[in-house]
Amino acid sequence: MKISASLIALAAAVPAKDPKNGKFVQDADAPRFNCGITQITDNAIITSPGFDDPGHYSNNLDCLWEINIAGVSGFIIHPEFFEVENHDVCNYDSLSIRWWEEEEIHLENSTASEVFNYKFCSPDSIWDGITEPYTATMPTSTSYYDSSGSSFSTTAYPTSTSTEYDYPSGGDYYDSYGSSYSYYSSGSSGNSYSSSSSSNSSGRKRRAPVEGTLNDSAGGDGRSSSIYIGDFSAPLEISGGSAKIRFQTDSSVVLRGFKLRIEKGNSISPDGCDQVQFGSGSVTSPNFPARHGNNELCKYKLNADPGKMIKITFDKFDVEKENWCQFDSLSIMGRKHCGQEDTDFGEKKMPMKTVLINSDSTELVWQTDGSVAHGGFSFSWESVDNPITFASPPLESAAGFHDHMELFRSQLVYQMEFERPFMIKALNRYWEKIQVTDEYFQTSGNCDWVGNTPKYQTFDFKDFDASETLCTNLRNFANNAQQFVLNFVCMDNHEVPKRTFNRWMKMGSNIHRIAADHDGFCNSN
Repeated sequence: MKISASLIALAAAVPAKDPKNGKFVQDADAPRFNCGITQITDNAIITSPGFDDPGHYSNNLDCLWEINIAGVSGFIIHPEFFEVENHDVCNYDSLSIRWWEEEEIHLENSTASEVFNYKFCSPDSIWDGITEPYTATMPTSTSYYDSSGSSFSTTAYPTSTSTEYDYPSGGDYYDSYGSSYSYYSSGSSGNSYSSSSSSNSSGRKRRAPVEGTLNDSAGGDGRSSSIYIGDFSAPLEISGGSAKIRFQTDSSVVLRGFKLRIEKGNSISPDGCDQVQFGSGSVTSPNFPARHGNNELCKYKLNADPGKMIKITFDKFDVEKENWCQFDSLSIMGRKHCGQEDTDFGEKKMPMKTVLINSDSTELVWQTDGSVAHGGFSFSWESVDNPITFASPPLESAAGFHDHMELFRSQLVYQMEFERPFMIKALNRYWEKIQVTDEYFQTSGNCDWVGNTPKYQTFDFKDFDASETLCTNLRNFANNAQQFVLNFVCMDNHEVPKRTFNRWMKMGSNIHRIAADHDGFCNSN
């Protein structure tokens, strides 16, 4: 199917618009709203910029909301309020919604970088009866054009003088073939379409959608092959968990805007998705070794034997690659991992082949978006001994201080000698920075930035000066560790670490302070 030439001509022939009411024309000094990409991952309310304050949207907007709700069969977009400048084909201000994948659709005679399934704006009746800004009285009828350029009349929505329209609970709409269906739909196979005449029992008609073309045969994937242009008055069902919403305005005339409510559908869990395991076991992505599915959300709870820790060994990891793992990911201790088979374990966002978790319980989360599937992952895990004892005597005594230094040294050396990363809550990113070398050199940024690229310096944590006392060596050891943490904070450009990091740094400070108070003890050891 092709876009109707008459419709294109109609859009091209539209004269420069004349504001219907001066109260809606934005002043040149009025505030402008910046809006970039907003991520939606759960039930949410979306409003146009300025909806609540100052009570209308702005000119020259281009706002994008990306919806990615994992583990659901679909979701519904409810238009709780919708008032956007009218145009026959929504060429002035518009709200567009796209739920199919960009590479799966081609719209002929269009050079736009993205194609949307729905393009909404208010009917021209929005101007009738307006006496105060943002209060609309809806008329009983108006005229629209279908894709052939023919005009027809339509019965509009019930009259409302409040700031919210009385939307019908349901309505009859028309696809590009003149077939009616009972609500806006993304075209999933569960919706029933029926052929009918151009009118329906309620007398309502809707502006016919512009015809589009899918790369594959029309309707071959169960999706509608048309694009709807018109008013947004009834809930819109979306199949799957992903969609994009885009709001664009031109350089003149502003109205109240919109308020949308996102309501996610039922959760879906593939077979074997949510698991709880004890002692040891193995975990694979759904459908492994075949490709995993879309819109999956799985949780794997691993429980080691009492007093033990968890060791994970990956056999395979092939997950859609993205700089921040926003598409598909496996989260380990809160950190997302992704990457494809051509990337080595431990590189970029790939997990290490072997991961040691200093806890007897952890939960891994598998999450995928609405497109692109890879081979997934497979790992085994087991309970292993924890060689580190974190209990230690108080620092007040010389003996306690000596034990603290020994413990401090044993913890750090163990963590460096064990295959990376040795993961501790709130410390996992720190230990991933440690390089694997025979000398146990520690690489860190030193806050000397050149073109946003840090230079590096090394600390050798393993070699101790045999001519110095144990206390001196361990005191230097603590000082170097503190310096590394500060460099890490600078290099990764985030706040000074809290909780565990601060306790660890305080321990190093205490060693330095108490060593100064116990020179006799240190000099004798």
